[in-house]
Amino acid sequence: MNSLDFPALSLLEEGISAPEIYRRVGVFLDALGAIPKKSWRPGVDSSGIRVEGPGLGRMKQLLKVAGEPAAGRKVVHVVGTSGKGSTALMIARALHAAGRGTAAFFSPHLTTLAERFWVRGRFLEAGAAGRCAARLAEAAAEMARDPEMGPPSYFEATLAFLLLAAEEADCEFIVLEAGLGGAYDATNAVRPGVLDVITPVGLDHTDLLGDTVAQIARDKAGIVTPGGRVISAADHPDARAEIERVARERGAALFLSPEARRIEPGAGGCIFDVAFGDGKGEGAFGGDSCWQGVHTPMHGAHQARNAALAAGACR
Repeated sequence: MNSLDFPALSLLEEGISAPEIYRRVGVFLDALGAIPKKSWRPGVDSSGIRVEGPGLGRMKQLLKVAGEPAAGRKVVHVVGTSGKGSTALMIARALHAAGRGTAAFFSPHLTTLAERFWVRGRFLEAGAAGRCAARLAEAAAEMARDPEMGPPSYFEATLAFLLLAAEEADCEFIVLEAGLGGAYDATNAVRPGVLDVITPVGLDHTDLLGDTVAQIARDKAGIVTPGGRVISAADHPDARAEIERVARERGAALFLSPEARRIEPGAGGCIFDVAFGDGKGEGAFGGDSCWQGVHTPMHGAHQARNAALAAGACR
């Protein structure tokens, strides 16, 4: 029996406690990550973006083998240097509050693996986790038989895990927080996006993404869907220029994030106004308007700005 087959048998046994199911899921994912992968020579694509490993090829193959679990769902991509997780969570919670079935993917987790998988307003329950891991194990075992591609990485596997959970829960929306970069981040294999969200961009992972803000923004803007819509909170001039260029080349409507104003400490978070401009970017919100007294339970002016971006994305 292939060693990757064991979760299909052990995760669906009767009477396993929730913590034990997630422990076994974690062991399986760690084992996938530890399997040696083929050595790939890093390359550079025509846009000057560094390509690591198989690029998006292995993730696309995993989605195919797993039965294209994201097909027909509305995908929202969230990339950037800072604020990705908070912004993605606020978008997902807003969609859920509006009665739209939503799943969201986060990385990394802080205390427990379950924090990566948010489905219909809560972290994925253990029974569903066991079923999704069993399906993922079958797909990974099939991929492992191809020596050229090999089994998925840890990140690729956790992303597929969330997509399987979203399919099982029949979610309408899937919000995906990118892990690293944009152009060749595994989340970019889940296409097309109904909206691409770019948080503030600065210097991060310079060993892989580039040593200037412009290079890093070019990589992150690789998430932009041709003919789609993108909303950006990038305020660095070089980052904005790159994002505008990519949006223009791909025929995507570009919106700029609303502004968070009059930010003040509030009960368990902060209170602020969200000002929607009407003349910035290639796409406009359709007239000046302002939401007053918006509250977020997250602390700090940066979280108010993340919330304003999430509000613009949802609008």
